Amino acid sequence: MKRSLLGILLLFVPIRPAVGATVDLSHADLTPFLHVVTTTVSTSIQAPGRTLTEDRDLLVTRSGASTVVQLDYADGAGYQTALLRAFSLKADFDALSHALVLNHVGFQVNCQTAGPQGRVDIYWYGKGGRRNVFSIQLNTSETSPNPSLPQCSGEATAILRAVNDFYSALVVLPGAEVVIYPPGPPR
Repeated sequence: MKRSLLGILLLFVPIRPAVGATVDLSHADLTPFLHVVTTTVSTSIQAPGRTLTEDRDLLVTRSGASTVVQLDYADGAGYQTALLRAFSLKADFDALSHALVLNHVGFQVNCQTAGPQGRVDIYWYGKGGRRNVFSIQLNTSETSPNPSLPQCSGEATAILRAVNDFYSALVVLPGAEVVIYPPGPPR
C-alpha cells in the first residue's frame, strides 16, 4: 500500500517552464500508445480548508512523442494551465512499455486503491486495433471505498506507478517545450 501511495504522490510533481524550447512533432509517429486522464482533489497544506483540484491529460504516442495538459485550480486563487510537449527518453519509454506488457494492460478492469481523492482513466492502444480502457478510483483514508469496485491488483498499481514514473521523468526533460499560464512570479 505504501508503494502505491508513493507512486500516486508523484502525481503532484510540478511542471516547470522552459524558455525557448521547441519540439518538432511534424515527422513523429503520432499513433496513440497511451492516454491517461487524471483528476485529483486535495486540501491545501498551506491554506487549510482550501481545495486544490488537478486535472491532467497525458498522451504518449508510439514514437515517444508526448503531450501533457495540466489544469490546476485552487479555491481563491483560480486556474493555472500548463502545456508540455516533448520526446521521452528511449529508456523511459521502454520502461513504460515493458511495465504495460508485464502487467497485462490489455486485460485490466476498473478498480480502486489508496491515494489522493480522485480518478485515473487509462486508455491503452495496442497493435492491430487492440484497445483497453480502465479506471482507477483513488480513495483517501477519509473516503469510503466503493463497494462495487474491487481493490486494484498488483498489476494495476504497477501500471499506475509506471505511468507516474514516466510523467515524472517527462516533466524534467531539458528539451521539453512548456507553457504555463498565468506565469508564476519571476525567479
